[in-house]
Amino acid sequence: MSLMSDRRPAFIVLAHGSADPEWKRTIERVAARAAQALGGARVEAAFLKECAPGLEETAERLAAEGLREIIVAPLFLGAGAHAAKDFPRLEMDLQRRYPGVTFRWTPAFGQWEEAAEALAGALAARFSALAGGH
Repeated sequence: MSLMSDRRPAFIVLAHGSADPEWKRTIERVAARAAQALGGARVEAAFLKECAPGLEETAERLAAEGLREIIVAPLFLGAGAHAAKDFPRLEMDLQRRYPGVTFRWTPAFGQWEEAAEALAGALAARFSALAGGH
């Protein structure tokens, strides 16, 4: 464990998970680009199931390294059953397991207004290109 706690937050991009290695690499690329956009901030990818590392494993590693604030951003387009049932339980479990760490959760990615705008813009650009600019 680190002797000095790090005052900068760490970020976890939490995705569903998949047995497909290419799917996992896509999420890891998103996390790496976010880290770069944040000036080299600590941004880790974690997964609910079917691939590693899991959320608990990632939180444990960050806490052991002395990070005391962890912001979890679920990379889910909708606020379905995971957001309603699993995320609150996971947040409580992590806070109980690591009382010296503050965990903050964002809403699911698809609920962010800026995410909706970015996705709509990307879709419009792709559709326009496929339609020949019509």
